[in-house]
Amino acid sequence: MVSSARVWEALTGKETARMTYGSFVTSVAFSPDGKYVVSGSQDGTARVCDAITGNEIARMTHDGPVRSVSFSSDGKYVVSGSQDGFARVWEAATGKEVTRLASSGVVAFSPDGKYVISGRSVWNAMTGNEIARMTFFYPVLPLAFSPNGKYVVSGSGVTAQVWEALTGKEVAHMNHESPVNSVAFSPDSKYIVSAGGSVALVWDASTGNEVTRMTHDSQVWSVAFNPDGKYVVSGGEDQTARVWDAATGNEVARMTHESLVTSATLRAWHLTCWM
Repeated sequence: MVSSARVWEALTGKETARMTYGSFVTSVAFSPDGKYVVSGSQDGTARVCDAITGNEIARMTHDGPVRSVSFSSDGKYVVSGSQDGFARVWEAATGKEVTRLASSGVVAFSPDGKYVISGRSVWNAMTGNEIARMTFFYPVLPLAFSPNGKYVVSGSGVTAQVWEALTGKEVAHMNHESPVNSVAFSPDSKYIVSAGGSVALVWDASTGNEVTRMTHDSQVWSVAFNPDGKYVVSGGEDQTARVWDAATGNEVARMTHESLVTSATLRAWHLTCWM
């Protein structure tokens, strides 16, 4: 099956780059400067590509499907989480392995690049030492650090939870009607957006109160804020990626794929998503 990761102009829906894979693409992320995209695939690879041309820069290989990828804040490193039972930190420019963590699944760097969250734990990115562990009642799917580095948001079962990153203490608890597929903080760390069922929800991160609700025609698989926090992008099983006003929930733009959109991220006014 041929699969692709694509870069779009978010407000026009114009495609600017396409990266083609021989297997399902599971995760993508922009580098902090917006020049590169890292993607993970069911074929066991994580790849760094030029965001404008789509040319491959580096390729990293796991022993199982890659579920999640993320850049460090300085763009020098990539972390990938795989079903092979490990999360690994790599040099983004060369694909050289730096650290291997005894954890699998969704991964993310802290804003200062010192830590990685994977599974139930926060780890030192360079040494692989465990820093903190959080308690979940169900398997953890999405995870993300707050931009200020103080908190972590997780999706487990039908709940989204906020935790202190270096202690594992719970701060807020948000309930969905359906399993949570994706979570993300706003740039100011004050809000969270989460996806579950056919809705994307914006919450107050300190209280867990619902602020805004956005609805797709079917399952929403991915959500993210844009860099100034005014907009949310979501990707769904209805084969669309949509941009929303975060304060009102009004739809701003819509882009259509030939298949379900499993992940989307918004960098300035460029959107990248995959199916």
